[in-house]
Amino acid sequence: MAANARSAYAGPLFRWPTTIALALAGVAIAGILVRVEGQRMPAGPAIATETRSRSIGYTNRGRLLNSVELEPSDLIRLKNPNANYGTQEMVDLIRWAAREVERHHPGSSLLVGDISRTRGGRLRPHRSHRAGRDADIGFYLTDEEGAPATVPRFVRLARTGKGTTHRDETVYEFDDVRNWAFVSALMGQDAVPVQYIMAIAPLKTRLMEEGRRQNAPQWLLDRVEQAVGPRHTRGRGRRRSYGTHDSHFHIRIYCTGEDRPRCRDQPPFWPWVNYPAAEDDSASRMRRRRSRARRRMRPRRGMRGSSMRR
Repeated sequence: MAANARSAYAGPLFRWPTTIALALAGVAIAGILVRVEGQRMPAGPAIATETRSRSIGYTNRGRLLNSVELEPSDLIRLKNPNANYGTQEMVDLIRWAAREVERHHPGSSLLVGDISRTRGGRLRPHRSHRAGRDADIGFYLTDEEGAPATVPRFVRLARTGKGTTHRDETVYEFDDVRNWAFVSALMGQDAVPVQYIMAIAPLKTRLMEEGRRQNAPQWLLDRVEQAVGPRHTRGRGRRRSYGTHDSHFHIRIYCTGEDRPRCRDQPPFWPWVNYPAAEDDSASRMRRRRSRARRRMRPRRGMRGSSMRR
């Protein structure tokens, strides 16, 4: 009995050192992974815990409360000073991304187009830009000699990535290196999750090639592959596959937790974005549909009595 008892308890007791060692090793490996995970992407903009700005509704049927103004600086040039208002998160993200590009490529400045009006709402000629979560960002361009160019307006680019303005005959070209730095900064951070970055298909191809040339990590290439490029939602044929944003990037960010439930998102919801918004929005839409269906099925006042009399 003693031997049996000893054998019954000896196994687990003698395995404890091994178990503890494995646990400690797992903790050490986890710590290494955390450090590696922390190094693999930039931290992103530092957003204040309490912000007064609020994005209300959808981006194409919404408005903006307590908007934040994006002011011009050495890094930011404004195309339309009357539509440079957004949420705190959007404004901070643009400033941060501009600094990231300038940090790697000194002397760079970002041309920012329309974001939203002071209180949001309709901003012609856009269908969206109503809730402070959309922004038009000019491409980084080079001149005919390959030097960084500073242009006060958007330049439409052809499939070749080159284009001219109406006011001069200078041929400008899409700057693969700096545009990749800008896009990779946006897609590589999680502080302000980006839903998508619109651009025509040939420019997306150039961005992907530049990312591979720089040996960008696969997780970042996957994000850019999915979230950057033309949105296949409207149009036909070439317009649908080629895209319409040939003079600038169109950036959209998700609603923040503080802005919900009044702020509304629409798909897509990317797997790397830890947002309960996708489930919440789907459930809310389903509840609204059921409510509308019940209202349609409900007989109007006086109809039941009149039909019975007939």
